[in-house]
Parts: sequence; structure tokens; C-alpha cells
Amino acid sequence: MYLDANATTPVAPAVRRRMVEVLEKHPGNPSAVHRAGREAAGIVEAARVQVAATINASPNEILFNSGATEGNNMVLRMLAARATPARNRLLTTPVEHSSVHAVVEYLATQGIDVTWLPVDAHGRVRPEKLADALDERVFLVSCMLANNELGTINPVAELATLAHRVGAPFHADCVQALGKIPLDVHALGVDYATFSAHKLYGPKGIGVVYVREGTPVEAMALGGQQGARPARRHRGDARHLPVAARPSPACRRCWRRLRNIARRRDMLLSRCAN
Repeated sequence: MYLDANATTPVAPAVRRRMVEVLEKHPGNPSAVHRAGREAAGIVEAARVQVAATINASPNEILFNSGATEGNNMVLRMLAARATPARNRLLTTPVEHSSVHAVVEYLATQGIDVTWLPVDAHGRVRPEKLADALDERVFLVSCMLANNELGTINPVAELATLAHRVGAPFHADCVQALGKIPLDVHALGVDYATFSAHKLYGPKGIGVVYVREGTPVEAMALGGQQGARPARRHRGDARHLPVAARPSPACRRCWRRLRNIARRRDMLLSRCAN
């Protein structure tokens, strides 16, 4: 029995088969205008639609990348670069994943005014603590939805509402939440959210950044941008077809396996108690 699914999951057989099929039958560059390129682009766009439906987003709000570490870096660094002397505060928590925590520590050395929000005994941010810390100088609030160490769930919808009252965007690391609890980015009210496929029986090396329509997004690497439309010119790289091929089935499979794991866990705990 594999018991380390919070760290990573094995690739599901259906996902693996689809990856192999795409590798063998669709060699085109998705940015190319010839038929093979258009076929490849169609696969990527179908995956984009599937991912968007999974989190109740628009396909134009979905950006594929190499994983949540890249996504968290992109959002935090991009918004920090846009900060002004009058709006230079970043609010986050001391219990974020290292891909957020380390970036915030670095930004603090570059002149960003960082405030670490206190958490309660369960590692959860209380809305009143965020309300006390918010002011017109805040350019970003970053708080994970589900904690990767503790498993606690933050009241992100309420926190995002508070941030928006002072005009601050809200970023949520949602890696540990997708596939385990219902997740609707519009209901949460977040402006940016990050995800990783390898937590959902998908392959390592693929992730998603949700960028709410109308919010800033800029490329971290220039050149070779994804797609011809301006809305897609925010990541320089040829899109990786095989890993973008079947995200939605992987998410559904994750739900089924999580239910089975929960039943086995409850049975194990019951036997231990007896």
C-alpha cells in the first residue's frame, strides 16, 4: 500500500496511455500553423478546457507550466516587480509551502515590506488577523488553501474578500486541495491560484496557474511564447503536449482513490483502536 500521496502520486494508467499516444501520434509544435501544429494545439486547448471546468474557471484563465513552484514564483515575483513605494507590503503566513516562503524571504531582502500573519493552534489564518494587518500599502496577500503539513483548510473566500476591500489581489497555493475538497476559484474569489498534476495521479513536471481574467500576468521567460494570441503570450516555451493531455480524468480518478484510501484508513484506525 502506497501511503505518501500527499507528497506525490503515481501516474494513473489512463494518463500514461494518453501521454504515450500523444507522443507517438502528435509530434507537431502547438505554436506552428501547419496541420500537425494545429492538431497539437487542439490537444492543449482541450486540456485547458478540461482543467478550467474542474476548477470552474474560463479556459483563457488557465496557464500551463512546470508545476506549482514555478507558478508561485511567477505570481510573487511578478507582482513584487510591479510594487511601488506607496504600495510595497506583502502579507503571507509562516506556514506556507517553501516555494512561497523562500520567495517571500528573498523579496524581503530586495526591499519588499513583508508581514507574516499569525496563525492559530491549527495553523489557520483568522480573518480578523488579516483585517488588522490590511491597509492601502498592501499589494498582495498570499495564503494557501490547504496546508501541506497540517491538512488544515484556510477560509480563503473570506480572506480574499477582505484583501479586495483595500484593492489587494489574493494568491492561493491550492496544490493540496484540488481533488480532495470541492474547489471553485470563482467562489473562492482568488485572483491567482497554483496547482500541480503530480498530486492528482498525473506526471511530474506539469502545473497550472489560474489567473483571473483582467488581472496582471507577465512572462518570466521571454521568447517562444505559448500560442499566437496575446492572452497566451505569458510563458516562453513550447507547450508539453503529453503532460497536458488528460488532466480532468486524473482529477476524477483522484477523487475515487481518495475515497478508497479514506475507507482503508478508517478500517485501519478501527482495528488499531480494538
